[in-house]
Amino acid sequence: MFGSLPSFAEGSYKIAIIIDDLGNSLSKGKQLINMPYQMTYAILPNRPYSEKLANMAKNSGKEVMVHLPMQSSQPQDLGD
Repeated sequence: MFGSLPSFAEGSYKIAIIIDDLGNSLSKGKQLINMPYQMTYAILPNRPYSEKLANMAKNSGKEVMVHLPMQSSQPQDLGD
């Protein structure tokens, strides 16, 4: 019906898990970073523990990305 399957459908599968909004809680961030899985951590800039958690994740061999907030539709302080 659809012809041949795309090449990615024939081999192994991958899933990406991104843990979002780290930087406000040190204890919760540590728990997530210490999980024994290869995940990516999106860290909010200029939050109380952003730099510490980013360094911790990087030193643990985890992937880190910046979560750059856009303008909120809610009246929330997203920081600088």
